[in-house]
Amino acid sequence: MMVPALHLWRCILNSSLLPVVGVDESKCVNCHACITACPVKYCIDGSGDKVRVNHDLCIGCGRCLEACSHGARFPIDDSEAFFRDLDSGAGLVVIVAPAAAASFAGRLPRLLGWLRARGVKAVFDASYGAELCVDSYRRILGADFSGTLIAQPCPAIVTYIELYRPELLPSLSPVDSPILHGAKMVRARYPELGSAKIAALTPCLAKRREFAETGTVSYNVTFVSVMANMESRGESLAQFPESGFDGPAAERAAGFPLPGGLIRTLARDAPEAAAKARTIEGPDEVYPYLDHLSESISLGLAPLVLDCLNCAQGCVVGPGGRHRDLPLDLLRKTIAERSGEDEAPARGVAVRARRDKSLRELRASLSKAGAGVDFSRRYVDRSSGARIARPTREELDGIYASMDKRGEADLYDCSACGYGSCEAMAVAIHNGLNKAENCQKYEYALLRKDRERELKLAADLHGRIVEVEGDLDELETTMKGLVDSCSSQAASIEESTAAIESMINSIREASRVSEGRREALAKVVEGARVGGERLSKASSAMSAIMASVSGIGEMSGTIADIADQINLLSMNAAIEAAHAGAAGKGFAVIAGEVKRLAESSARSSSKVAKDLEDIGGAISGASELSLEADSEVIAVMGEVRETSAGVSEVLDLLASTASGSSQLTAALREMRDSTVGMRDAYERIAGDLSDIARAIGGVREASETNLAASEAEKGRSATPTGGAGLSPVGD
Repeated sequence: MMVPALHLWRCILNSSLLPVVGVDESKCVNCHACITACPVKYCIDGSGDKVRVNHDLCIGCGRCLEACSHGARFPIDDSEAFFRDLDSGAGLVVIVAPAAAASFAGRLPRLLGWLRARGVKAVFDASYGAELCVDSYRRILGADFSGTLIAQPCPAIVTYIELYRPELLPSLSPVDSPILHGAKMVRARYPELGSAKIAALTPCLAKRREFAETGTVSYNVTFVSVMANMESRGESLAQFPESGFDGPAAERAAGFPLPGGLIRTLARDAPEAAAKARTIEGPDEVYPYLDHLSESISLGLAPLVLDCLNCAQGCVVGPGGRHRDLPLDLLRKTIAERSGEDEAPARGVAVRARRDKSLRELRASLSKAGAGVDFSRRYVDRSSGARIARPTREELDGIYASMDKRGEADLYDCSACGYGSCEAMAVAIHNGLNKAENCQKYEYALLRKDRERELKLAADLHGRIVEVEGDLDELETTMKGLVDSCSSQAASIEESTAAIESMINSIREASRVSEGRREALAKVVEGARVGGERLSKASSAMSAIMASVSGIGEMSGTIADIADQINLLSMNAAIEAAHAGAAGKGFAVIAGEVKRLAESSARSSSKVAKDLEDIGGAISGASELSLEADSEVIAVMGEVRETSAGVSEVLDLLASTASGSSQLTAALREMRDSTVGMRDAYERIAGDLSDIARAIGGVREASETNLAASEAEKGRSATPTGGAGLSPVGD
């Protein structure tokens, strides 16, 4: 977006205007209904999220109050200060606008009674000020007047001319409004009220500015504020007595609140001027008319008197009046009754004479009341603070581009923005008073892009949904497999648990039995040790026997030697016996016997030696075998000890295993329970997946429908050739 030129919102000191319309931003929805209703548009800043009012550009017509259906606009008057001062006992004077007869239909006298009960010192009818005003107009429209006289009872019209049509200031009536005529008359003709502040009860918001600029009237109090004050105090007009106005009474000028009321009053005293007058009212008519009035004046086509009002039905429907809940015919009737417009045509000379007398008295009263009073009014050219920067052609095209307007066909002038034309909206943007986002064409372009993006997202989403649906099918199948696997695993664990529990029971039994065998094994080890010791002793005995056998062998040798010696002796004895002869026969016999004994001893010794040799060999072999057996027994004892230690470790392990079997069994049961829990969880998940799959199927069907609808919408949403194809923003 282009950076807007700095718009001229600076106001010189003497053109600063009081606020008459406030904005409650908490209720504002930035709908631009106020801009649509506003006849000057650029006094409202719509560039933010909430609209704001530039009071120095606002004419105070109050039209936005009725246009705002959100209650974000509220009127600003001087009622708070008025009632505060009134309650403090300050002596105040009140001038009541003639439109009060409509807002307080049938209860105007009681309104006056309520004011007096509240402490008001005097109450005057502004209708008499209207009579004075028309008398001032009559004098202006003398024989020397030429041109156009723009009536100025309506302060919104005055402010519009000061701000936006300063070329019409010379034609604007140079005298005060009816209320100011009445206020100046009170100041001039009622010296006893000279120190009292004057308040005006009106249906008009812009009167606040008029009174502040002229200084004669101190308060502008709207009718709705009066009613609100009554309600806050719990009061009703029915509680108060009727009362009348102070000062002189008016005649047909009481009809000023209705369109043409000024001209009808002027026709009474200046019928020629009234015949050349024109009435125009309502913002849709009066401001466009004023925009071209200077041209009409220059061409000599303008009326002599222009009676113009901002409100379409006159002051009876002013923004500060009570009219929304009352029929328009009732409002007009109450005013017509006071001004005499609804009276039947005069019948008879007496009636006409009475009227003529009343008019003579009125004219005499007006001449006296207005004598020497300065009713002149001066105006301020405020246009320097109301200048709006106009974009160049290049700048305008740039602004249009920022609003997605590429050619003449895009200039819809649909008025959705509130300005009535694309160019007026562009001017507002150029001056920083609005933004492209508030253009409906811009919004349409965004909507179109959003639709295209939505269509793409819908297609992508549909594809993703289909993909997710396939993934869910696979996941559902996988989950069913997991359920089956968990079921199988749970069954296997159940079987394993039973088998392991059986094995553990066997281990426990083996451990119990083994504990009994541990002592037997210890006895075996001890027996092996004792046997080894005994075997060692036997081996030692064998060695001793061997030694003994060796000794016996040696003894056998000795015996053999002895036998040989005995045999030798026997031979010697035999020889000696032979020598002895007969005496030696007995000895010879003994010698023979000794010889046989010797031979027998030799034979026995030889046999014993041989036997001892055999026994020695056997004992030697046995000794060697005993030694080998001893070594083997020692080795076996070592192995028995190792085996015993190993068996003890096994037994200990069996005991430990048996003691830890409870934990193992508990762990197996927990594993089984966990597996069953997993199976159940998987079954639930599988069920949920089935539900999700069905839901995704429904989403897919909805997505297909949405995608088809988006495709159809895309076909229908071609750029329209005019504003008719657009829907209001926010619908």
